[in-house]
Amino acid sequence: MTGPSVSDRQDSGASALRRAAKLVENTAFSEAGDQPASVISQLILLSADLERLAQTLERSEPDR
Repeated sequence: MTGPSVSDRQDSGASALRRAAKLVENTAFSEAGDQPASVISQLILLSADLERLAQTLERSEPDR
């Protein structure tokens, strides 16, 4: 048996990044009343960056 294919690894990586993005986003919303706006903004931006990275993994060529 061989390891996961490149496509499987990309799906797994993209899924993990999406889960992380959602966790960060949820944290931003739950902390919104307790943390400075600058911290909340950074969390939201981080969530968006993670989502973009997930999209990049999904679009990347299998031979990379």
